[in-house]
Amino acid sequence: MQTQTRPPGRESLHGMFVALIEILETLGEERVAGLTILRQLAVAVESASGVAKLRVWHGSGADLAGAEIHSAIARAWVRHAPIPAADGGVTMLDLTDAADLAGLSYPTTDLGLRARWTRSDPAAGATLYELPLWRRG
Repeated sequence: MQTQTRPPGRESLHGMFVALIEILETLGEERVAGLTILRQLAVAVESASGVAKLRVWHGSGADLAGAEIHSAIARAWVRHAPIPAADGGVTMLDLTDAADLAGLSYPTTDLGLRARWTRSDPAAGATLYELPLWRRG
């Protein structure tokens, strides 16, 4: 009798992902921050009810002052989840690297070498950068 091999379902992929992170977290403190961002991005995009968009804003220099996921609900962008691990000491490149590792896709430039962030200037005065994110596959 042959056993059928099915592709892993969402539940088993989540279990493998959690186990991998637990193993990698034992490698050192400097990697924990990167893994935390990876986990927060993956969970926020997975749990968003519609299209997800990563929104970031800067403090001074290249480091981000904050990041959060917004979701399209009833033709409006609504704040879905914060990404607290991105507050301070993290750059936009760090976030796109984490998105790559989490299996998320995003629009890229014509050559496909960099993420295509869009700049928006809300009425509040802070300059925001946004990047749509979605699961690969």
